[in-house]
Amino acid sequence: DRDGIQDSEDNCPHVANAAQLDNDSDKQGDSCDRDDDNDFVIDIHDNCPLISNRYQKLSAAHGRGEECKHDFDGDEVKDKNDACPRDATMTAVDFGKHVIFRPDGEPTQAFWRVQGQGREVRKQQNNNSILIGNKAFESVEFNSTIYVDSDAGQGTIGVVFGFQSAKVFYIVMWKKASPNNGLVMKEVKSTTGPSQDLYNALQNAQSVSRQANILWEDPKNLGWDHRTAYKFVLTLNSARKNIRVNVYKGSDNIISSPELYAGMYRGGRLGMVSFNQGDVLWTALDVKCLHL
Repeated sequence: DRDGIQDSEDNCPHVANAAQLDNDSDKQGDSCDRDDDNDFVIDIHDNCPLISNRYQKLSAAHGRGEECKHDFDGDEVKDKNDACPRDATMTAVDFGKHVIFRPDGEPTQAFWRVQGQGREVRKQQNNNSILIGNKAFESVEFNSTIYVDSDAGQGTIGVVFGFQSAKVFYIVMWKKASPNNGLVMKEVKSTTGPSQDLYNALQNAQSVSRQANILWEDPKNLGWDHRTAYKFVLTLNSARKNIRVNVYKGSDNIISSPELYAGMYRGGRLGMVSFNQGDVLWTALDVKCLHL
C-alpha cells in the first residue's frame, strides 16, 4: 500500500495507514478493522467506535455514546485538549524521541537539543542535518514557529513531513540568500539515500531525476531574516494526497502555496531541517490530527 511500512510488519498491508493505529491491540489496524473496540458493534454503527460499549447508551446532547461523549478515544484527555482525539497514543506533540541524520551521508553529531516537554527544538551548530520525530501521522496540521537566534549565517531552514525513510520524504526548505533563495517544497524519492548525490539534489534549483522533484517554489523568492519569528503551517491530507504550506510573519501571510497534489504522500513522520545554519529554534510546535 506504499505507506512506508513493510508488509510483514504492516497491520493493514492493503490499506495505507502510516500511523499504524490499533485501538484494540488485535494486530489488525483500525483502518482495516471493522470493530476497533471489540464490542461486537461494527464501527459504522458504533456510537463509540474506540471505547467498548456494547449496549450503545446514547448521549443525546453530544450525538455520540455516553462513554465517549467528552473523550472519543478513551485516553483520559478531553477532546478539546487532545491533539489527536481519535488516537489514544497521541495527546500532544513530543519530539523528545527522534532520530537525526545527515542527507550527505556524513557521520551525525548531536548538535540538536529538544526541550519544553518535546515542543521546542534547537539546532545549536552549523551543519547539514535533519531531525525526525518517532511518531507517524496521516492527515495532520503541523505548526511550528522558526527563529534564527543570531546575526550570522545565510543557510537553509525548514521542516520535513511524510517521512517514511531517509530515501522517501517531503521537505520544505527556505534559503536566506541567493543563489536559489526563497522557499521551495520538494518530494524526495532517492535511489541512494543519504549521500552527496542526495544532498546536492536538495540544494539544486532544479528537479534531479532519481533523487528529488520540485513540487512548488514561492514565486516571490523571499528570503528569511535573522532574529525574526516565522510561523509555518503545513496542512496534509493523506486521503486526497493534498498538501499546503503557509508562512506568517506576525499576522501577515507572507508565503502561501496553492493546494498541491502529492501522489506519493500517504502519511509519515515529521521533523526539522537546517543546512549551513546554526542557532535555529523551532518553537510553539503543535500537531492537530485531521479527520477528513
